[in-house]
Amino acid sequence: ASDSAGAGTKIELHLDYLDHPMFLWPIRDLELAIRTEARGLRVEKIRGNWAGVPIDGKVEWLFLPDERVSVAVSAGLPSDRPSDPIPKDTWARGRFSVGRIAGERWRQSAARGDFEASADRVRIRNLAIDLEPSGVVDANGRIHLSEVDAVPFQLSFGLKSGDAAAIAKVFRLPANQINGHVDLAGSFDGILLPDTSLYAALRGLLNVSARDGLIRKKAPLVAEASHASETQEGFDPSEVIRYRNLETILEFFDGRIHTEAFSLDGPKIGVLATGDVELLSEDKHMDGRVALFLFRKLDRVLGRIPILNQLLLGTDANLVASYF
Repeated sequence: ASDSAGAGTKIELHLDYLDHPMFLWPIRDLELAIRTEARGLRVEKIRGNWAGVPIDGKVEWLFLPDERVSVAVSAGLPSDRPSDPIPKDTWARGRFSVGRIAGERWRQSAARGDFEASADRVRIRNLAIDLEPSGVVDANGRIHLSEVDAVPFQLSFGLKSGDAAAIAKVFRLPANQINGHVDLAGSFDGILLPDTSLYAALRGLLNVSARDGLIRKKAPLVAEASHASETQEGFDPSEVIRYRNLETILEFFDGRIHTEAFSLDGPKIGVLATGDVELLSEDKHMDGRVALFLFRKLDRVLGRIPILNQLLLGTDANLVASYF
């Protein structure tokens, strides 16, 4: 996202408790209201109970033109009421919400979730993100904080009715090459390392299901299929391939993506493909096999005629197919 993508974003945290050695004593019912700015951030509200003493305060942390931190904290009268014991297996538990983010690659109207910290692990649960212009993400994850220069993580998520063009931006795909509606379901584990691509240690599966859209023929995913189809009599000369359904399961490992079955069903052409994409190379080298199915309207008509559909269309339900 652009540098100013999160400027003006509001973040709210409510911790039932925070019991970490760096704070000396437990903090209970801690409320934080944070607003990001282009020059830094402001903690507009700090409210809680620290070792039985009510606290209230604000923080201003600016990075430009020079780094500057301003803190104002006040304390009230201590309470004699005993506090509930803090669970021994966790040192923090609470919930959070994040307001609108309007970045170049990531746009959301709101996000919310729960978190819990124990030992060197932080778990994120029930994360829900309302994307712009459409789509809702549900996710759960875990990060490990035991290593100094690496952050191992696990993530599982689902997306319903997302905007394919917006999701393509998130994955750094070229702009304006695909649109439509997309559902995703994924499960990953990986390691965040400084100066290292996320894909280097990423492993997992991503189920992709898109519908009612188009893909420009210059898109890497279909460019080879488009060039190959130019020699076919039924080739569509327009600059886009329209599709009704697009389905695939992508496997991420060793800096690569592999698919056993990429399928695209459109009104004029169908595509089946299998292959690999090298994610760590600059040109994103692709190696695979592609099957093109032409005369889709005729296929559908013949498919409705008993016996004749088996004789003419065969097992792949297509009158004309080319393989590359």
